[in-house]
Amino acid sequence: MEMLNILIADDEEPVHEGLKESISRKYPNAQIRSFYSTMMLLKFLRKTPNLADLLFLDHMFEGSENGLDVLPEIREYAPKLPIIFLTGSDDVQQFIDVANYNVRFIGKPAKNVDIYYAINESIKTTKSVLDKNTQIEKFKDAISETKRWAQSVFCVASNEEKDRELDLENPHEWKLFQDKTIDLVTKLKKIQIQGDEKKYETIKEMLLKKYPYMSEKELNFLTTGEFLLGKNINDSMDFSPIIISFSKCLEGLLRELLQQRKLLCNNHGMMGECIHAIILDRNGLGRDIGFTKALDKFNKKYRIKAAHPNTIDKNKALEAYGILCDRNTDKLSDKYLIDYVYKRIKR
Repeated sequence: MEMLNILIADDEEPVHEGLKESISRKYPNAQIRSFYSTMMLLKFLRKTPNLADLLFLDHMFEGSENGLDVLPEIREYAPKLPIIFLTGSDDVQQFIDVANYNVRFIGKPAKNVDIYYAINESIKTTKSVLDKNTQIEKFKDAISETKRWAQSVFCVASNEEKDRELDLENPHEWKLFQDKTIDLVTKLKKIQIQGDEKKYETIKEMLLKKYPYMSEKELNFLTTGEFLLGKNINDSMDFSPIIISFSKCLEGLLRELLQQRKLLCNNHGMMGECIHAIILDRNGLGRDIGFTKALDKFNKKYRIKAAHPNTIDKNKALEAYGILCDRNTDKLSDKYLIDYVYKRIKR
């Protein structure tokens, strides 16, 4: 059992003896100090405010001393100290007046059961407060550590070493740091957007050299797929939008080719309808078994699955791209579906 430091402030020796006997019986490790006046008690608390775990305080002392009157000063020195107030008074109003001082009341003469209950409840409350305070301190330490980390990252990102001198525990300087961080994020976001736009245009220009007659719509779909494939480096991300972009490019090219050959009447044919028209063209496109198989494989294994979120991972996206085209060369090859269809469209 942990040791308790208990203070008793009462002007009657029998009260001290009775409390000591009761407390020692239940809490043999308790260290008990006796005070016979409020002046002696306040002098002790003034010097050692954190030593005591519990205080038994008498209501009426001999002469003009009153336990109620010294409560404000006790709380000044020991704001968290549990206080058990010993009183023979039945004046409820007095006790209502000191309710804010967080004290427990026991009537005189005190019974053992009341003493033990008051001690247990006081210890329980103190432990709960200490646990909460410990947790609060841990949170404060974690927040301070996060602030220091943020400050370090900010200084590296902004190249402003002078900002390491900011005291982030100071509310004014913390607010200043937050404002600077928001400005930096806005600036970096703008740079990223500009960088993305430049990268997109670079990809588009490169694809335009390989497919100079591709329509703007299909070219944009192909560029978007290429751009997203290069941007999505996290293996856990959803690559379905990339396959959809590539599919839209291929679908548009297929419609254009089939309409030229009078194999498709409308301008809204979906991939499945295009594949069906090719298979029926037994004397033309349908004769190339390798092409029709590759087209059917792409449709079933990648395009249809991409219609559902989180079904295409990075490996599948790269596999699909390997069937469609190769941007590392300007030469067109029939082994790639986009190249195959593009070569057969009349210009």
